Amino acid sequence: MLPTTDAEARTRVETDVEGIAVRVAWGFEEARGATVTDVSTPAGAVAAGLTEHPGFDLLSRHPDGDRLIEVKGKAGTGEVDLTENEFGQACNLRDRFWLYVVYECASPAPRLARVCDPVRTLVARAERTFSFGPAAIQAAASNAAATENA
Repeated sequence: MLPTTDAEARTRVETDVEGIAVRVAWGFEEARGATVTDVSTPAGAVAAGLTEHPGFDLLSRHPDGDRLIEVKGKAGTGEVDLTENEFGQACNLRDRFWLYVVYECASPAPRLARVCDPVRTLVARAERTFSFGPAAIQAAASNAAATENA
């Protein structure tokens, strides 16, 4: 996908990237035995017993507890922004809140990085959104994987 200044084309690309990212995250969770529910829309969130804007995209139910997953997709790599609501939920939910970033969504081989409790593991700069660079996400994801496999 090439960069464009056409607002409609950019929106279409962003929607495609986000859809790919959600499918990658969903597939990863299902492969681990979870039951996954899309709660990214008010209707989906309410149907799952949540508020209309829960601050995350996927509710992943595991036998050992729920994961509340915010999914971010990037066509390539780059910073990821959390909204004020998403960051607030990350602060409140701590180790139940996961940030799943899918890089290279415009390629045939998207890469998933998973970060548990991004408030604890990532450095944030507050400007009404909270941005995390790819190096910080990869480092936190690597640490999470090492801890999870221990």
